[in-house]
Amino acid sequence: GLVDVFARFMSQAMWSVTLPFFSKIKREGGEVGPALAQAQAYFLGVAWPFYAVLAFSAHPVMLTLFGDQWVASIPVLRWMTAFGAATATTLFASTALIAPSSHRVT
Repeated sequence: GLVDVFARFMSQAMWSVTLPFFSKIKREGGEVGPALAQAQAYFLGVAWPFYAVLAFSAHPVMLTLFGDQWVASIPVLRWMTAFGAATATTLFASTALIAPSSHRVT
């Protein structure tokens, strides 16, 4: 849940900004690729440090938030932070693919 909260809230906030931004670029005849790379770089600048700090401080974080009964799940938390960091690299790919079709009027 801890890893999912960050991913969900950050992606929802960024999705609401990137979809109209990518649509605007495509509507104006531009390429979405450079804007996608820049958005990914900005997001990774926040996401990777979060996941790294969470992975390295998993034990005290787990003790503080959930108590002794959850200590056995620390390895799982570390694996989930690695997964979160890996999937953060493609967070906006679907937005960039949807954006060109979202500005068409039928």
